[in-house]
Amino acid sequence: MRITERTLENGIRVIYERCPQAPVAALGVWVRVGSAYESREENGLSHLIEHMVFKGTFSRSAKEIADITAMLGGNLNAYTGKECTAYYVRTPAGQLYEAMELLSDMLLHSAFDQETLQTEKQVVVDEIRMYDDSCEDMVHEKLQKRVWRKHPLGYIISGKKKTVEGFSREQLQQFHKAYYTGGRMAVSVVGDFPEEELLGNLQKYFGIFPGDGGGRELTRPAYTPCEVWKRRDIEQVHLDLAFPCIVSASEERYVFALANSILGGSVSSRLFQRIREESGMAYSVYSYGSSFCHAGLWQIYGATGPDRLDEVLEGIRQTVRDFRDGGVTERELYQAKRELRSELIMGNETVQSRMEGYAKSLLSHGRVISQAETEERLMAVTAEEIQEFLDRYLDMGQMSLYVMGNI
Repeated sequence: MRITERTLENGIRVIYERCPQAPVAALGVWVRVGSAYESREENGLSHLIEHMVFKGTFSRSAKEIADITAMLGGNLNAYTGKECTAYYVRTPAGQLYEAMELLSDMLLHSAFDQETLQTEKQVVVDEIRMYDDSCEDMVHEKLQKRVWRKHPLGYIISGKKKTVEGFSREQLQQFHKAYYTGGRMAVSVVGDFPEEELLGNLQKYFGIFPGDGGGRELTRPAYTPCEVWKRRDIEQVHLDLAFPCIVSASEERYVFALANSILGGSVSSRLFQRIREESGMAYSVYSYGSSFCHAGLWQIYGATGPDRLDEVLEGIRQTVRDFRDGGVTERELYQAKRELRSELIMGNETVQSRMEGYAKSLLSHGRVISQAETEERLMAVTAEEIQEFLDRYLDMGQMSLYVMGNI
């Protein structure tokens, strides 16, 4: 199997891997647009457009799109992030080009029908309300909003209810025209196909997109430490801590992956064992990275009862201090490498997971980083490199905290 990269004449970057005898094919289109590209008045436009492209084109109704999706296997989906919007489909290998034609039509010729738009805006508003009920998600988003102040990277992806309700058809059309262009798009394909046939169809269906629309570029946010306590009448207390950390393209991402795994990235991690297993202070506790083009955070989430909040916070703080001051043991490093290697292998076994991985690698790093290279870089990380990383990023003076619940 060979991974190949090409660029269409209109600037769309293409990456594909041919897997002979694969029964299914996976196709994904990534667009460099999301909430981080929006102004305050536009917040939520990227997400609403993602919804609307499923609601009809100039030649197909929403019902016809749904019917074709079902015939392709029912695996057409999408999501909007802060820095990209993705559309992807998994289908029997022989129906790849039908899926390609459908996605092209949806992304290039969306009708943005006025009546449908009014209906879909209410669907999104209901989604925002539902999201507001998820405190685990809310503390994560609210903390990012506070530490990056008024910068777009801190915006909630779905936007605010009032802003979404006020969007016009013309706003959607102008925003779509600016960002759904060749220079901002990448297409990833994995499956069984003749190479020249694939390239011919990619040119046919995606070579027709305009080359440039002149959308905004990302800017770097300033990090401002914060501490927020938000009362909410719920049973549990949800908390999220953060430290400023690496950007998505950082060469230290391999060091971070191992350090995070040891701190709170697995059931064998220090946080899980100390807070959850040994003391039963919290049902849920874990650490994770939020890395973007120009900024990043190392975050820790926990959920507990109000009566144990102080105990959990102190337990997390002490675990972080012990980790920073004492570093990792050889046993921990060996186990973390084994864990991440296993995750890497198992997470790369399907055509869809490989398709998604190639696209994300291309967007973040400008090239596809192979599984072999990733594994080699992970295995080469030393305990000394992790210690240097911890000294640099686990600065308690830069720690931020957002707490939500019955406090």
